Amino acid sequence: MAHQHFDFAVIGAGFGGLATGLELARAGASVALFEALKYPGGCASTFTRGGHKFESGATLFSGFGEGQLFEGWVRELNLDVEFQPLDPIVELRTPSFSLDIPRDRAVFLERFNALPDAPVEKLTRFFEYQKDLADVMWELFDDPAMLPPFGLTEVLAHVGRSPRYAALLPIVGRTLESVLGRFGLNDYQPLRTYLDAVCQITIQTGVAEAEAPFALATMDYFFRGTGHVKGGVGQLAWALAGAVEAHGGQLFFADRVSKMDADPSGWVVSSRRQTIHAGTVVANMLPQDLARLSGVKSRRLSKLAKRVEAGWGATMLYLAVEPEVCGESAHHMELVGDEAQPFLDGNHVFCSISGGDETRAPDDSRTVT
Repeated sequence: MAHQHFDFAVIGAGFGGLATGLELARAGASVALFEALKYPGGCASTFTRGGHKFESGATLFSGFGEGQLFEGWVRELNLDVEFQPLDPIVELRTPSFSLDIPRDRAVFLERFNALPDAPVEKLTRFFEYQKDLADVMWELFDDPAMLPPFGLTEVLAHVGRSPRYAALLPIVGRTLESVLGRFGLNDYQPLRTYLDAVCQITIQTGVAEAEAPFALATMDYFFRGTGHVKGGVGQLAWALAGAVEAHGGQLFFADRVSKMDADPSGWVVSSRRQTIHAGTVVANMLPQDLARLSGVKSRRLSKLAKRVEAGWGATMLYLAVEPEVCGESAHHMELVGDEAQPFLDGNHVFCSISGGDETRAPDDSRTVT
Protein backbone atom coordinates (compact mmCIF):
# COMPACT_ATOMS: atom_id res chain seq x y z
CA MET A 1 0.00 0.00 0.00
CA ALA A 2 1.42 3.40 -0.99
CA HIS A 3 1.72 6.00 1.74
CA GLN A 4 2.46 9.70 1.60
CA HIS A 5 6.25 10.06 1.73
CA PHE A 6 8.28 12.55 3.78
CA ASP A 7 12.01 12.99 4.06
CA PHE A 8 11.66 13.21 7.85
CA ALA A 9 9.08 12.26 10.46
CA VAL A 10 9.59 14.11 13.75
CA ILE A 11 7.81 12.54 16.70
CA GLY A 12 7.06 14.94 19.53
CA ALA A 13 6.46 18.70 19.24
CA GLY A 14 8.39 19.72 22.32
CA PHE A 15 10.99 22.40 21.70
CA GLY A 16 13.51 19.81 20.52
CA GLY A 17 11.04 18.52 17.94
CA LEU A 18 9.90 22.00 16.93
CA ALA A 19 13.48 23.19 16.43
CA THR A 20 14.37 20.08 14.44
CA GLY A 21 11.28 20.35 12.25
CA LEU A 22 11.87 24.05 11.65
CA GLU A 23 15.51 23.72 10.64
CA LEU A 24 14.82 20.72 8.40
CA ALA A 25 11.93 22.51 6.69
CA ARG A 26 14.02 25.65 6.23
CA ALA A 27 16.66 23.48 4.58
CA GLY A 28 14.08 22.28 2.05
CA ALA A 29 13.25 18.85 3.47
CA SER A 30 9.69 17.53 3.57
CA VAL A 31 8.73 17.14 7.24
CA ALA A 32 5.83 15.52 9.12
CA LEU A 33 5.68 16.56 12.78
CA PHE A 34 3.52 14.42 15.10
CA GLU A 35 2.30 15.42 18.58
CA ALA A 36 0.11 13.38 20.92
CA LEU A 37 -1.31 16.51 22.57
CA LYS A 38 -3.44 19.13 20.85
CA TYR A 39 -0.87 21.84 21.49
CA PRO A 40 2.93 22.13 21.04
CA GLY A 41 5.72 22.68 23.56
CA GLY A 42 5.77 19.44 25.57
CA CYS A 43 6.96 20.13 29.12
CA ALA A 44 7.42 23.79 28.12
CA SER A 45 3.91 24.43 26.87
CA THR A 46 0.82 26.44 27.85
CA PHE A 47 -2.53 24.71 28.31
CA THR A 48 -6.02 26.05 29.02
CA ARG A 49 -8.42 25.04 31.81
CA GLY A 50 -11.58 26.96 32.60
CA GLY A 51 -10.46 29.87 30.47
CA HIS A 52 -7.15 30.17 32.36
CA LYS A 53 -3.81 29.56 30.61
CA PHE A 54 -1.21 27.74 32.69
CA GLU A 55 2.42 26.89 32.01
CA SER A 56 2.75 23.10 32.03
CA GLY A 57 6.29 23.21 33.40
CA ALA A 58 8.97 25.66 32.29
CA THR A 59 8.05 29.30 32.89
CA LEU A 60 11.26 31.26 32.29
CA PHE A 61 13.01 30.89 28.94
CA SER A 62 16.50 31.81 27.78
CA GLY A 63 18.00 32.40 24.35
CA PHE A 64 16.48 35.86 23.78
CA GLY A 65 19.67 37.89 24.07
CA GLU A 66 21.08 39.60 20.99
CA GLY A 67 22.45 36.98 18.62
CA GLN A 68 21.00 34.06 20.57
CA LEU A 69 18.85 31.30 19.09
CA PHE A 70 15.30 32.47 19.86
CA GLU A 71 16.12 36.13 19.32
CA GLY A 72 17.36 35.21 15.85
CA TRP A 73 14.29 33.13 14.99
CA VAL A 74 11.87 35.79 16.22
CA ARG A 75 13.65 38.45 14.15
CA GLU A 76 14.32 36.42 10.99
CA LEU A 77 10.93 34.70 10.84
CA ASN A 78 8.88 37.65 12.17
CA LEU A 79 7.35 35.47 14.88
CA ASP A 80 4.46 36.85 16.93
CA VAL A 81 6.31 36.58 20.23
CA GLU A 82 6.78 39.28 22.85
CA PHE A 83 9.74 38.65 25.14
CA GLN A 84 9.55 40.45 28.48
CA PRO A 85 12.87 40.95 30.29
CA LEU A 86 12.22 41.10 34.03
CA ASP A 87 14.12 42.76 36.86
CA PRO A 88 14.40 41.01 39.20
CA ILE A 89 14.20 37.84 37.15
CA VAL A 90 13.77 35.64 40.21
CA GLU A 91 13.37 36.29 43.93
CA LEU A 92 15.18 33.67 46.03
CA ARG A 93 13.76 33.21 49.53
CA THR A 94 15.29 31.04 52.24
CA PRO A 95 14.91 30.96 56.05
CA SER A 96 18.16 32.93 56.47
CA PHE A 97 18.20 35.39 53.56
CA SER A 98 16.32 36.75 50.55
CA LEU A 99 17.94 37.79 47.30
CA ASP A 100 16.47 39.56 44.27
CA ILE A 101 18.36 38.24 41.24
CA PRO A 102 18.72 41.05 38.68
CA ARG A 103 19.47 40.87 34.97
CA ASP A 104 22.79 42.66 35.45
CA ARG A 105 25.65 40.45 36.62
CA ALA A 106 27.59 43.25 38.31
CA VAL A 107 24.53 44.31 40.30
CA PHE A 108 24.00 40.69 41.32
CA LEU A 109 27.54 40.43 42.71
CA GLU A 110 27.07 43.67 44.65
CA ARG A 111 23.91 42.26 46.26
CA PHE A 112 25.58 38.97 47.08
CA ASN A 113 28.58 40.68 48.63
CA ALA A 114 26.17 42.72 50.77
CA LEU A 115 24.74 39.61 52.47
CA PRO A 116 25.65 39.22 56.19
CA ASP A 117 29.16 37.83 56.78
CA ALA A 118 29.85 37.54 53.04
CA PRO A 119 33.53 36.69 52.29
CA VAL A 120 33.73 39.46 49.72
CA GLU A 121 37.26 38.84 48.45
CA LYS A 122 36.71 35.10 47.94
CA LEU A 123 33.34 35.66 46.29
CA THR A 124 34.78 38.27 43.93
CA ARG A 125 37.62 35.96 42.84
CA PHE A 126 35.25 33.02 42.41
CA PHE A 127 32.75 34.92 40.27
CA GLU A 128 35.55 36.40 38.11
CA TYR A 129 36.81 32.86 37.48
CA GLN A 130 33.27 31.63 36.83
CA LYS A 131 32.60 34.38 34.28
CA ASP A 132 35.76 33.57 32.30
CA LEU A 133 34.77 29.91 31.99
CA ALA A 134 31.11 30.71 31.33
CA ASP A 135 32.16 32.94 28.42
CA VAL A 136 33.91 29.95 26.82
CA MET A 137 30.94 27.61 27.31
CA TRP A 138 28.28 30.08 26.15
CA GLU A 139 30.14 30.57 22.87
CA LEU A 140 29.16 26.96 22.18
CA PHE A 141 25.59 27.27 23.49
CA ASP A 142 24.93 30.35 21.33
CA ASP A 143 26.16 28.68 18.13
CA PRO A 144 24.40 25.33 17.53
CA ALA A 145 26.72 24.64 14.58
CA MET A 146 29.53 24.19 17.10
CA LEU A 147 27.78 21.27 18.79
CA PRO A 148 27.96 17.65 17.53
CA PRO A 149 27.81 16.22 14.93
CA PHE A 150 30.83 18.01 13.50
CA GLY A 151 31.77 18.65 9.87
CA LEU A 152 35.18 19.76 8.70
CA THR A 153 34.27 23.45 9.10
CA GLU A 154 33.26 22.96 12.73
CA VAL A 155 36.35 20.87 13.52
CA LEU A 156 38.62 23.59 12.14
CA ALA A 157 36.70 26.23 14.14
CA HIS A 158 37.18 24.20 17.33
CA VAL A 159 40.90 23.85 16.58
CA GLY A 160 41.09 27.62 16.29
CA ARG A 161 39.37 28.01 19.66
CA SER A 162 41.44 25.36 21.42
CA PRO A 163 43.59 27.84 23.41
CA ARG A 164 40.38 29.11 25.04
CA TYR A 165 39.26 25.57 25.85
CA ALA A 166 42.48 24.95 27.78
CA ALA A 167 40.99 26.78 30.79
CA LEU A 168 38.29 24.09 31.02
CA LEU A 169 40.67 21.12 31.18
CA PRO A 170 41.46 21.31 34.94
CA ILE A 171 37.76 21.04 35.85
CA VAL A 172 36.55 18.45 33.33
CA GLY A 173 35.11 15.53 35.27
CA ARG A 174 35.10 17.49 38.53
CA THR A 175 32.12 18.76 40.50
CA LEU A 176 31.11 22.32 41.24
CA GLU A 177 31.63 21.48 44.92
CA SER A 178 35.32 20.79 44.24
CA VAL A 179 35.69 24.19 42.56
CA LEU A 180 34.08 25.91 45.55
CA GLY A 181 36.66 24.15 47.73
CA ARG A 182 39.49 25.69 45.72
CA PHE A 183 38.18 29.14 46.62
CA GLY A 184 37.45 28.29 50.26
CA LEU A 185 33.71 28.72 49.78
CA ASN A 186 32.32 25.27 50.55
CA ASP A 187 31.15 26.38 54.00
CA TYR A 188 29.50 29.65 52.96
CA GLN A 189 25.89 28.50 53.09
CA PRO A 190 24.20 31.36 51.18
CA LEU A 191 26.38 30.63 48.13
CA ARG A 192 25.77 26.87 48.30
CA THR A 193 22.04 27.47 48.65
CA TYR A 194 22.00 29.86 45.69
CA LEU A 195 24.03 27.48 43.52
CA ASP A 196 21.92 24.47 44.49
CA ALA A 197 18.83 26.48 43.51
CA VAL A 198 20.26 27.57 40.14
CA CYS A 199 21.55 24.10 39.31
CA GLN A 200 18.21 22.46 40.16
CA ILE A 201 16.24 24.58 37.68
CA THR A 202 18.82 24.35 34.89
CA ILE A 203 20.85 21.12 34.94
CA GLN A 204 18.60 19.31 37.48
CA THR A 205 21.18 18.41 40.07
CA GLY A 206 22.89 19.90 43.09
CA VAL A 207 26.32 21.40 43.76
CA ALA A 208 27.77 18.10 44.97
CA GLU A 209 26.95 16.26 41.71
CA ALA A 210 26.94 19.00 39.05
CA GLU A 211 29.79 18.71 36.54
CA ALA A 212 31.85 21.86 36.95
CA PRO A 213 32.04 23.19 33.34
CA PHE A 214 28.28 23.01 32.86
CA ALA A 215 27.50 24.25 36.37
CA LEU A 216 29.79 27.27 36.00
CA ALA A 217 28.15 28.02 32.66
CA THR A 218 24.59 27.66 33.93
CA MET A 219 25.37 30.18 36.69
CA ASP A 220 25.08 32.78 33.91
CA TYR A 221 21.56 31.61 33.03
CA PHE A 222 19.85 34.68 34.49
CA PHE A 223 22.22 37.12 32.78
CA ARG A 224 22.05 35.84 29.21
CA GLY A 225 18.75 36.47 27.52
CA THR A 226 16.43 34.93 30.12
CA GLY A 227 12.96 36.24 30.84
CA HIS A 228 9.22 35.85 30.37
CA VAL A 229 7.17 35.26 27.22
CA LYS A 230 3.91 37.21 27.14
CA GLY A 231 0.99 34.82 26.91
CA GLY A 232 3.11 31.96 28.24
CA VAL A 233 5.89 29.81 26.82
CA GLY A 234 3.24 28.15 24.64
CA GLN A 235 3.03 31.37 22.61
CA LEU A 236 6.60 30.72 21.49
CA ALA A 237 5.82 27.05 20.80
CA TRP A 238 2.82 27.94 18.62
CA ALA A 239 4.88 30.55 16.75
CA LEU A 240 7.56 27.96 15.96
CA ALA A 241 4.89 25.47 14.89
CA GLY A 242 3.49 28.09 12.53
CA ALA A 243 6.98 28.68 11.12
CA VAL A 244 7.36 24.95 10.42
CA GLU A 245 4.11 25.03 8.43
CA ALA A 246 5.09 28.23 6.65
CA HIS A 247 8.19 26.43 5.36
CA GLY A 248 6.20 23.49 4.04
CA GLY A 249 6.13 21.15 7.04
CA GLN A 250 2.94 19.32 7.99
CA LEU A 251 1.85 19.24 11.64
CA PHE A 252 -0.39 16.56 13.11
CA PHE A 253 -1.68 17.42 16.60
CA ALA A 254 -3.67 15.05 18.82
CA ASP A 255 -2.20 12.30 16.63
CA ARG A 256 -0.10 9.99 18.78
CA VAL A 257 2.34 7.71 16.93
CA SER A 258 1.58 4.08 17.77
CA LYS A 259 4.12 2.16 15.71
CA MET A 260 7.23 2.42 13.54
CA ASP A 261 8.26 -0.34 11.15
CA ALA A 262 11.61 -0.33 9.36
CA ASP A 263 11.70 -1.02 5.64
CA PRO A 264 14.55 -0.92 3.08
CA SER A 265 14.10 2.79 2.37
CA GLY A 266 13.26 4.14 5.81
CA TRP A 267 10.30 3.80 8.15
CA VAL A 268 6.56 3.27 7.98
CA VAL A 269 5.11 5.44 10.76
CA SER A 270 1.59 4.72 11.99
CA SER A 271 -0.33 7.20 14.12
CA ARG A 272 -3.86 7.42 15.49
CA ARG A 273 -5.17 8.95 12.27
CA GLN A 274 -2.82 7.94 9.47
CA THR A 275 0.18 6.03 8.16
CA ILE A 276 3.09 7.69 6.34
CA HIS A 277 6.52 6.74 5.03
CA ALA A 278 9.64 8.64 6.12
CA GLY A 279 13.25 8.27 5.07
CA THR A 280 14.40 9.21 8.57
CA VAL A 281 12.68 9.42 11.95
CA VAL A 282 13.70 11.93 14.63
CA ALA A 283 12.22 10.96 18.00
CA ASN A 284 11.89 13.72 20.60
CA MET A 285 10.77 11.24 23.26
CA LEU A 286 11.92 9.02 26.10
CA PRO A 287 14.23 6.15 25.09
CA GLN A 288 11.88 3.48 26.49
CA ASP A 289 9.03 4.90 24.40
CA LEU A 290 11.20 4.86 21.28
CA ALA A 291 12.15 1.23 21.92
CA ARG A 292 8.49 0.30 22.34
CA LEU A 293 7.37 2.08 19.16
CA SER A 294 10.18 0.82 16.96
CA GLY A 295 10.64 -2.69 18.33
CA VAL A 296 14.39 -2.05 18.14
CA LYS A 297 16.38 -3.88 20.82
CA SER A 298 19.35 -1.67 21.52
CA ARG A 299 21.81 -1.82 24.41
CA ARG A 300 22.23 1.95 24.17
CA LEU A 301 18.48 2.56 24.41
CA SER A 302 18.26 0.18 27.38
CA LYS A 303 21.04 2.02 29.21
CA LEU A 304 19.43 5.38 28.53
CA ALA A 305 16.04 4.10 29.72
CA LYS A 306 17.53 2.92 33.03
CA ARG A 307 19.19 6.29 33.58
CA VAL A 308 15.90 8.09 32.95
CA GLU A 309 14.01 5.79 35.32
CA ALA A 310 16.54 6.55 38.05
CA GLY A 311 16.11 10.30 37.59
CA TRP A 312 13.82 12.70 39.37
CA GLY A 313 10.69 14.58 38.46
CA ALA A 314 8.65 17.49 39.71
CA THR A 315 5.15 17.76 41.10
CA MET A 316 3.18 20.59 39.51
CA LEU A 317 0.43 22.67 41.12
CA TYR A 318 -1.71 25.03 39.02
CA LEU A 319 -3.67 27.85 40.66
CA ALA A 320 -5.77 30.87 39.79
CA VAL A 321 -5.35 33.64 42.41
CA GLU A 322 -6.70 37.13 43.05
CA PRO A 323 -4.91 40.00 41.23
CA GLU A 324 -3.61 41.60 44.44
CA VAL A 325 -1.28 38.59 44.90
CA CYS A 326 0.97 40.03 42.18
CA GLY A 327 1.37 43.33 40.40
CA GLU A 328 1.18 43.97 36.68
CA SER A 329 4.44 42.23 35.78
CA ALA A 330 5.12 38.51 35.92
CA HIS A 331 6.87 37.35 39.07
CA HIS A 332 9.06 34.30 39.69
CA MET A 333 10.08 33.05 43.13
CA GLU A 334 12.41 30.25 44.19
CA LEU A 335 11.60 29.11 47.72
CA VAL A 336 13.77 26.92 49.97
CA GLY A 337 12.37 25.46 53.19
CA ASP A 338 15.53 24.11 54.89
CA GLU A 339 18.92 25.03 53.44
CA ALA A 340 20.62 22.13 55.25
CA GLN A 341 18.44 19.48 53.59
CA PRO A 342 18.37 18.19 49.99
CA PHE A 343 16.17 20.12 47.59
CA LEU A 344 13.66 17.27 47.36
CA ASP A 345 10.17 16.35 48.56
CA GLY A 346 8.83 19.90 48.61
CA ASN A 347 11.87 21.49 50.24
CA HIS A 348 12.44 23.46 47.04
CA VAL A 349 9.60 25.17 45.13
CA PHE A 350 9.72 27.33 42.01
CA CYS A 351 6.64 29.55 41.79
CA SER A 352 5.69 31.63 38.73
CA ILE A 353 2.82 34.14 38.68
CA SER A 354 1.58 35.43 35.33
CA GLY A 355 1.07 39.10 36.26
CA GLY A 356 -1.46 41.37 34.58
CA ASP A 357 -1.48 39.53 31.25
CA GLU A 358 -5.00 39.81 29.85
CA THR A 359 -4.40 36.79 27.60
CA ARG A 360 -3.92 34.43 30.55
CA ALA A 361 -7.15 34.74 32.55
CA PRO A 362 -10.75 35.84 31.84
CA ASP A 363 -11.41 37.70 35.09
CA ASP A 364 -8.27 39.73 35.84
CA SER A 365 -7.01 36.92 38.06
CA ARG A 366 -3.45 35.60 37.91
CA THR A 367 -2.40 32.12 36.89
CA VAL A 368 0.26 30.38 38.97
CA THR A 369 2.49 27.38 38.22
